[in-house]
Amino acid sequence: MTQKTGFGSGFTLLEVLISITVLYVVLGIAAPSAKRILDVHRIAADINHTSAIIRFARTFAISQYQTTKICPAPDHTTCTRNWNKSLIVFVDTNNNNLRDIDEPLLAASSGLNKQHKMKGPNTSIRFYENGENASPASLTVCPKSNDSTLARAIYVSLQGRIRLSIDHNNDGVHERIKNVNLVCASF
Repeated sequence: MTQKTGFGSGFTLLEVLISITVLYVVLGIAAPSAKRILDVHRIAADINHTSAIIRFARTFAISQYQTTKICPAPDHTTCTRNWNKSLIVFVDTNNNNLRDIDEPLLAASSGLNKQHKMKGPNTSIRFYENGENASPASLTVCPKSNDSTLARAIYVSLQGRIRLSIDHNNDGVHERIKNVNLVCASF
């Protein structure tokens, strides 16, 4: 009976180098796909969060029979036009586009993912007591890279109906209306 001693039970240098090379090739192929999946899910998270805030405002307006407003307000008081900032929902009893001390903050968001940008209406979104919207509104979320295949939008009709953009023609880009693609470079 002979007993082996020394280096006979490990991997050779060639086997380790081949294994590392295969690993790098697999990661090189998989990494871009994984990044794309993460980007799609981050955009979806921003759209879903914004949609939830809008739906809350409409539901509150109907259930409490009060007009509610949604607007971007980084200081949680003054409405601005920068939809990349945090959104607030409040009852603007005096219609001055400010959340006054006697107007409670109903909901607030933390703002968009820093890798994204949002374009919205030039005024706040206002829901009346019956759930109708003061004027139609659309909000578009895009990555800062302006990749239109990742663009998503929320539409609020005059009746207060909230819908999300979809890819009607299956070309990989969501449409504003049928056959009119969302475009990120315009803002």
